[in-house]
Amino acid sequence: MRVLFVCTGNTCRSPMAMAVAKKMHPDWDVKSAGLFAAEGQGPAIHAHLALSDEGILLDHSATQLTLALLAWADRVYTMDAYQKEKVLQMDPAAAVQTLCENAVSDPFGGSLDEYKKTLQQITACIRRIQV
Repeated sequence: MRVLFVCTGNTCRSPMAMAVAKKMHPDWDVKSAGLFAAEGQGPAIHAHLALSDEGILLDHSATQLTLALLAWADRVYTMDAYQKEKVLQMDPAAAVQTLCENAVSDPFGGSLDEYKKTLQQITACIRRIQV
């Protein structure tokens, strides 16, 4: 299964989701992208540290969301309803849904503890994905 995680800048939530999904589901082909990503930007240091504390490695550079990525994906998961709407504006046929029932909190610019809480939320939601 090809899974694409989408957030705003592709430096916090979607890279964390990608890393968690790769560890939990090594048989999935997983990527992440951002609606407004600065191509090549590294992940937020606290995203890296939160994952590292869980024994998860993150080797990532920000990627801008494209129609080609949407076409590649069997499933697209966004971090909130606004992002889902933007994906559907790009490609009305995209198989997109929000990762969690409620929006995944955006820890951008926050403390390591905020990133850890977001990581816990992301992990719990990925566990609920039905294949």
